[in-house]
Amino acid sequence: MAPLKTMSVDKTKDHLVPAFLLEHFRSGLGGDIYVYDKWTDATFSSGPRGIGAERGYYRTQIAGRPATAEPFLKELDTAASSVIKSVVDRQILPSSDFDRYILAAFAAAQFLRVEDMRNGIRSQQAQISEWLTSLGVDPRDVKGFDVLSADEIRTASILHLGDLKDYVPGFLKKLWILLRTTDAMPFYISDTPVTLRNERDFGALSGLGLEVPGIEIHLPLSKTLTLGLLCSSHFPLFQSAGREEHVLSGVPLDVPDRMVLSLNELQVMFSSRFVYSCNGDFELVKDVVSQRPHLRKGMRRKGLSQPESGHVRK
Repeated sequence: MAPLKTMSVDKTKDHLVPAFLLEHFRSGLGGDIYVYDKWTDATFSSGPRGIGAERGYYRTQIAGRPATAEPFLKELDTAASSVIKSVVDRQILPSSDFDRYILAAFAAAQFLRVEDMRNGIRSQQAQISEWLTSLGVDPRDVKGFDVLSADEIRTASILHLGDLKDYVPGFLKKLWILLRTTDAMPFYISDTPVTLRNERDFGALSGLGLEVPGIEIHLPLSKTLTLGLLCSSHFPLFQSAGREEHVLSGVPLDVPDRMVLSLNELQVMFSSRFVYSCNGDFELVKDVVSQRPHLRKGMRRKGLSQPESGHVRK
């Protein structure tokens, strides 16, 4: 179970994407962040504390008493903020085991804490209900299968944060690579910052699982830096290109514009609704949602994620 704490009435917003992380995507010192709403095609600008947040997002009821996971997440965010600031300032990945653990835990939490998790539960329920109905079975008559209410989905996703520690080893054992671009071609970030990609073909099975061979996990850290956590099978590619030092030492790998566009496209595809930019250039977002309108509400994970699943997207 997630380390929930009881609480009194609190009207502050809970951040799905921490404000400290969004700080690294400002348009300049003290500048705003530009936002694209995929649902409405509206654009606007805001400071970090005004976006990536929703009132009461991590609050639920436990034994009839209000409780929240926000203190637990805030403690982790506080620890991670100094680690990420060091990476951004020094332009190198942390070398200490402790700092890497904190960064891995933060990446895992960012994977679990977003709206995509709740959408996955809804999607899983809908798929099971549709399958049962196609068999002529009323889902309400199936013992052990209950369609969860919105509040129950909220509670299930919050409690799932208690499994965070089970995800950290999988993130730690990946190849760590710091990808760097320029201010002229910045990285996006979104309301679903952790993205998955796999260029291997698994046929009818999905290759987007945390432990699937060939998986690539990405998390933007600033407008010019993205953390890559890659399957170990990628290491020979770095060796053949003479770039293994970037994996072994943590120094950044400067990437071409086409790779920046590819990583930004993943942010657009995975985002549930909002995409964030330091310069307001959202032509890529417009292209993606116009050509693939089903992505306006993001890609759908298949239910609650498990850290050691097979060929199933998590």
